[in-house]
Amino acid sequence: MAINISFARPPGDQGPDPEPNRKLAAALKYARAGWPVFPLHTPTGKPDQPCSCNRRRCKNFGKHPCHDKKCSDKGPCDKPCHWDLCKNVGKHPRTIKGKDDATTDEAKIRQWWEIWPAANIGGLTGPKSGRWAFDIDPRNGGADSLLALKAKYGDLPSTQTQLTGGLGNHYLFKWPERFTGKMRGDIGAGLDIKADGYIVLAPSDHESGNKYKWLGAAELADAPEWLFDLAKKTETAGLTAGPIGDAIPEGKRNSTLASLAGSMRRRGMGADEIHAALLVTNEKRCDPPLSAGEVRKIAESVGRYAPADEDSFRAAGQSAGAKAAPGADSRAGEEANEDTGKNGAGKDPLSLLLIKLALGNSELFHDAGGDCYASVVVNGHRETHKLGSRDYKDWLAGLLYRTSERAATADKIGEAITVLRAKARYDAAENEVHVRVAEHEGAIYLDLCDKEWRQVKITEEDWGVIESHGSPIRFCRAKGMLPLPSPVRGGDLGELRALLNLPENDKENWPVILGWLVAAFRPCNSEGFDYPLLALHGEQGAAKSSAQRLLRDLVDPNKATLRAAPKDERDLAIAAQHGRIISCDNLTHLTENLSNAFCRLATGGGFATRELFTDEGEVIFDAQRPVILNGIAEVVVKSDLLDRTILVYFQQIQKNKRLKKRVESPIPGRSTANPGRFIVGGKRRAAKSSTGRRTGRVAAHGRFR
Repeated sequence: MAINISFARPPGDQGPDPEPNRKLAAALKYARAGWPVFPLHTPTGKPDQPCSCNRRRCKNFGKHPCHDKKCSDKGPCDKPCHWDLCKNVGKHPRTIKGKDDATTDEAKIRQWWEIWPAANIGGLTGPKSGRWAFDIDPRNGGADSLLALKAKYGDLPSTQTQLTGGLGNHYLFKWPERFTGKMRGDIGAGLDIKADGYIVLAPSDHESGNKYKWLGAAELADAPEWLFDLAKKTETAGLTAGPIGDAIPEGKRNSTLASLAGSMRRRGMGADEIHAALLVTNEKRCDPPLSAGEVRKIAESVGRYAPADEDSFRAAGQSAGAKAAPGADSRAGEEANEDTGKNGAGKDPLSLLLIKLALGNSELFHDAGGDCYASVVVNGHRETHKLGSRDYKDWLAGLLYRTSERAATADKIGEAITVLRAKARYDAAENEVHVRVAEHEGAIYLDLCDKEWRQVKITEEDWGVIESHGSPIRFCRAKGMLPLPSPVRGGDLGELRALLNLPENDKENWPVILGWLVAAFRPCNSEGFDYPLLALHGEQGAAKSSAQRLLRDLVDPNKATLRAAPKDERDLAIAAQHGRIISCDNLTHLTENLSNAFCRLATGGGFATRELFTDEGEVIFDAQRPVILNGIAEVVVKSDLLDRTILVYFQQIQKNKRLKKRVESPIPGRSTANPGRFIVGGKRRAAKSSTGRRTGRVAAHGRFR
């Protein structure tokens, strides 16, 4: 069947695909044509971290000592560096079993590309797919080698042909009927045979920025006899009935060799004898063979123990990525990625599996304070969670189940997060994380806190709603934060004034309330900027709490909109870490310590305390937040806090004019007629004020000066 997949892109457009769903559409089309596919990693375009597997390139190649445990301790390492490099950018599998997971099941394919929307596509080769590939790599002399073959044997027939990202070609041919033999890995310089493996399929991305493309729409053809004779390993291997004899397939090589080594050790054979025997078995039966170093490692691991020590054989087999019990295959060895030598010695393989999944699907980073975070893709949008939080643990557990249908205990997830936290802190970049409001290059960003993690970008000229993956800002959300309504144009802050208990001729209270609201949208990283504290006072029945609820919900809606006063500085600092607005209701008194803490919160200050369950650890809370509080009596009495406070007085509402039902806030689920209209003007004013250097101060009588 011909493969005819067309994905038009603008001329000269290279790099990662801006519309990853094209890859899903292509994967589904391959599956409908009977070609099993599976997801691969994706090039990122980052020089020091070029693949989505997050393995980093060495920045000091050949100029630093080697500290790799795999190196011999008998002498210097013969390699300049053992950093965790990705040597197969955008070409290695995302799933645990790799090509063995390849399928034509559309539901499974959709599930994969929902988890990894930008994943490259791997297409199976071999008898299961009914095709094999002749790979021409011009970078290794493939073009010249092909010309030599054509001069000797003639041209290749017209068949399905793909232009690779490395500007080579994949010529695809039908898998011969009744052929059950093996095919060679290569037949010359730059001429590879892709059989019983996979190739990268269009429209996947290449590390160079190029894309894989189909050339024409030819039907799949039979390989010419001369090419097939060169490709197959033996002439007698083909056209036979039945399976390959005792071949040891990929994924079972370590476990099988470890089991054989244990049997030989029980008979009293030494490490050298075991090694010699395993080399023969590896060469003749393993498909493809392991490296000589991996075979020696298995022999030495088993040879260290006494011949009758059954438990030691088992431990040695696990350290080589296999379980040493005779006749038993090691699932642990398969899950620990035997081909890269990451065998998980001394660790539960489930923890390693969680780490591998997290590194392949999270972007780890840390902030200036050393706290560690991960950005992940959920349903096509980017989310940011603190490592160790319930949200991240739930995401990781769900990813494990979706990819392997396995469950992890809290202990295993905790072990994995310990390693991930170390990698985020010492191996990853530093980025700042914000709550609800942030500033970048003169623009203000507002987190809507909706399910799609959308943001509002506000500049002096305009504003618009953007997707999280298109924003430079990483927002983190705390428990209790509620979504803001989607903003609409044409807002009028006068609509808010009508909901507050203010007289029609009021010229004092409304301007300063509006000033506080504008300041609340201003990011806290503005130089020399202090947040005014808004204190609402009045007799019982003056609608103080209703006004406070409305004002807070316009900026930072929360399940607990009005809260009691914090008990001490620590509680106040924690509240500031988990919300944008500090909102305290019905206060009767402020202690001296809390008054000082509110001053620091307005101007920006830190609070340090001993970390729980440690002797030397210290936790530092550093935040600057807008504050709103209310009470019948005036609770702001100290001069330093009073200098930062806006005092607003509401008149008592006559009982016959009070509403029986409370005026609700403009938030979805408890909205007024025009949710989202109130905040537009305030955001624009905040954006304009954030570009200036002048800051407002508040006099003791509560007015700007």
